[in-house]
Amino acid sequence: MALRSVRYLPLALLPALVPREMGQTASKTEGDGEGLYRLHRHGRSGDAGPGPTFVLVHGIGMSHRYFDRLQAELLDSGDVAVFDLPGFGGTPRPSRRFGVADYAHLMGQALEQAQLSSCVLVGHSMGAQFVTELALQRPDLVSTVVLIGPVTDTAHPSAMRHAVSLALDSLVERPSTNLLVAGAYLRCGIRWYLTEVPVMLGYRLDDQLARVAQPVLILRGAIDAIAGRDWCQRLGRAARRALVVEVPGQPHGAHRGAAPLVAREIVDFLDRHCSSTVSEDRRHPPETELPDGP
Repeated sequence: MALRSVRYLPLALLPALVPREMGQTASKTEGDGEGLYRLHRHGRSGDAGPGPTFVLVHGIGMSHRYFDRLQAELLDSGDVAVFDLPGFGGTPRPSRRFGVADYAHLMGQALEQAQLSSCVLVGHSMGAQFVTELALQRPDLVSTVVLIGPVTDTAHPSAMRHAVSLALDSLVERPSTNLLVAGAYLRCGIRWYLTEVPVMLGYRLDDQLARVAQPVLILRGAIDAIAGRDWCQRLGRAARRALVVEVPGQPHGAHRGAAPLVAREIVDFLDRHCSSTVSEDRRHPPETELPDGP
């Protein structure tokens, strides 16, 4: 595992208020009665060269809208597909509780039907669990795994601790992000949210990540109260080939507050680390010692 921090971006590089042009866009709702999902696909302009396909996966209660800024940045480097998973983002709620393996299976079917393979999976929060499980179920569909603010810390797996961490994080999130999260939760509904919370708390991401063969990038905001530093470092040590990166001054929604920087870290990781061997990466010393913090 390698560990390092990154610097702030210049103010001029922060996300613009008006979304940039995204080339071809398509949205499709599919699935059976037990799992209707929506897959939003965004292609680069026709004159762009070949590049990877980034698949963005939200966490509990959220929707594809949570990735609007990161999506716009990643379109500079490749095509982007963004999920609305069953019960979230206005999709119908399943008639039963969905486990992490259920979501991953559905995502695998969706990517196969969309004729997408060797994708760069990017999961935020509980979405980190979904993309990890998909990498295990369908390694043929996955080239790289990116975990942003992964959950749930096995040292603090209780619902109460998660609720407190979520509340603390809301104090340092941008108002626009808090409004987006609140709206998504209301659309999801408290009943479905609470149905899926035990699934999130019970998934052993550290154990499963140890089985993932693809290179793994773990990103966290330096003031993220939900995905703590110690937890992310433990995940990095558990993975076969991993880099842990902190984004200074960013909370759980680092992919929104510092979207250009997060996108750059993802693309740089693809360029620099995905061809290295497992043993080389695990021996890589920390590039920067991080000070104690949350």
